[in-house]
Amino acid sequence: MRQGNDSGEIINVANENDFFRDDSTETLLQSLSNQPFDAFVLAGEGEPTLRLPAILALADFIRGKLSSSNQIPIRVVTNGLTYAIPEYYIGESCVDPILQMKDAGVTSLSVALMTASPSQYDDLMKPVELTRLKNKIQLKWRSNSKEYLQNEAVRAHDLVCEFIHSAVLAGFDVEVTGVDRPDVDKFKAEALALHLGVTKQFRWRPYFPKLN
Repeated sequence: MRQGNDSGEIINVANENDFFRDDSTETLLQSLSNQPFDAFVLAGEGEPTLRLPAILALADFIRGKLSSSNQIPIRVVTNGLTYAIPEYYIGESCVDPILQMKDAGVTSLSVALMTASPSQYDDLMKPVELTRLKNKIQLKWRSNSKEYLQNEAVRAHDLVCEFIHSAVLAGFDVEVTGVDRPDVDKFKAEALALHLGVTKQFRWRPYFPKLN
């Protein structure tokens, strides 16, 4: 977790139990309570939503103890594949992780959409095959799209789009990102983001090709 002032503190929390057991983490967070913050960003070298309970605990702590007005923005940086995590699979018996983050105080999401092409997304991101989800989830974002058929198998890119669309509907401040590669059709990617309901400008990160 990176705090939003000049000191740039980084706090590592594995899960919600570690968060509440780790006195040094709580002491550090409490010591920051009188410092000014522009925002908090919850990110990681891996995918932060793999530890969703830790995100919920941190966001709730920040909102309840570090922000007297509860107005400090809390942003989560994610690859958007939360719906592919078995524990958080969105179904009749599960609580939508997007709604959980909203209730905990997360205000914005930065999601790596990367491309408008599902096959190119697979090449770039190399997600695990989602055989267990094929034809088992209805995608709301597809309902108004002529480009997809409802009986198509679900792919990783579909779940990212569903995550973005659901976040927009839930009232999050959503930005989408990609890498400014020459083989990515930026026009189509930006058009897809608009179709999903994102109003912020698509943020393209610099591309650094591998050196031979």
